[in-house]
This record gives sequence, C-alpha cells and structure tokens, in this order.
Amino acid sequence: MTHLSVHPTGKFVLTAHFDSGHVAVLPVGADGLAGAPVDIEHPAAEAHQIVVDASGRHVFVPCRSGNVIAQYGFDSAGGQLAAATPPLVQADAGAGPRHIAFHPSQQFAYVINELNGTVTSYRYDATAGLLSMPQTISSVAAGVTETSSAHVVVHPTGKFVYTSNRTSNSIAMFSVDATSGRLTNIGYETGGGAVRTPRDFGMEPGGRFLLVANQGTNTVLVFRIDATAGTLTRVGDPVTVPSGPQFAGALALP
Repeated sequence: MTHLSVHPTGKFVLTAHFDSGHVAVLPVGADGLAGAPVDIEHPAAEAHQIVVDASGRHVFVPCRSGNVIAQYGFDSAGGQLAAATPPLVQADAGAGPRHIAFHPSQQFAYVINELNGTVTSYRYDATAGLLSMPQTISSVAAGVTETSSAHVVVHPTGKFVYTSNRTSNSIAMFSVDATSGRLTNIGYETGGGAVRTPRDFGMEPGGRFLLVANQGTNTVLVFRIDATAGTLTRVGDPVTVPSGPQFAGALALP
C-alpha cells in the first residue's frame, strides 16, 4: 500500500496499492476500526495515491507506470467508486504521475510526475469531477536531470505550490496565477544541502511552516514560509528521527 486517505465524512478509508495497481474503499465502524472493503477497483498499473476532493464526491488516483490519473465518482452512502467519463487522464509519455493536490478554490489541481521531474497544472471542474487543460513545466532547474520527484502541496492561500525532488535534493517553489492557476517557478530550496531525498513534506494548517522528511538522512527539516514571496527559510537544525523500513520518509500533520 502506498497511500491512504480518509473520506471527509469520516465513514470510509480509501487505499492505493502499488504492486497490484488496485484501490479499495473500507468502511469505518463506530469503534473507529476499518472493515472489509466494500469496493475494489483496478484503475491502472502502480496506483500511487488516492485523493478525495473537498466535496467528497470525486476521487483521483495517480498511477505511475500506468501514466494516467484515474477519475471516479464516489457514493458516500455505500462507498462505491464509479468511473468518470472519461475514466482516465493521460499524462505525457514517461511522466509517471505520483501525487495530486487541489487548489483551495477547487478550480485547479496539480500533479507531480515522478519519472521526468515535472509538475502538471490542470483546470478542475468540481461539479463534474474532471481534470482538463493540462500544462506541464519542469520541477527542477534548467540542465538538471530529475527522475524521482515525490510530492506536491498547495499553500492554504492558494498563492503557492511546492514540490519535492529526490534526485536533485530540492524543494521547488512556484507562484500561482490567480486567474489561470498556472505556475511560475520562484526558486529551489536545498536547506544549505540538508534536504536529502525529500520523500515527503507537509505544511501546518496556518501555512506558516513547511516540514520536510528526508529519507536519505532520517531527518526532518523545518522551513518558515514567506507569506508574501512564497520562499522558504530554514529554521534550526535537522531533527533526527528513527530509521528503518517502517520509517520510509512519510510525514503527516493535523
């Protein structure tokens, strides 16, 4: 399993499974325990993440080697997934969609492509639950080869988007055009070389700090976010965390 998310109602847990390429919906009982799946779907190879939009009515699954983002409608009564029309959004050849994040306006969405180091912005129709009008730009500086981009986060204000790159060891920073949702690169942060294999990162709800989980060094870095410019400033020293296969660099914030 590569990812799980909780439906906004709290009644279901949705899971994505990399090796099998399937996704599942599990009901949550009154005791908080997840039950047996009520639905299993097979969108495409290497399902890497499963995300529900803010309405709870639509679900998206980036599939890395399948090179698509699967689109589903969601029945919050029974927990059933229904393929949208179209059911799949094709990515650029060799891109490898990995993670998706929605703009707080629910008008745009952003997908980080792992295998070619790019990020794609989409127009999002929140009523129909469909992605369209893709535009792809690099997640790394000119001349840099990136084959292992990992995660994408949208700032709570909707003004900035951040992505992580594990080959080039950087956090890319982008400003967001308020009208089109398109991205403009505003720089790359390495934490003075302390960003190492940034597998995951998160942002506290107020949008003041960004925390980076470094798989390569088993550390977490904290950065202060400039609310005007969107740039990052490292705060303090790296914090060492437990290492081992059970700590693969994932990070969760309330």
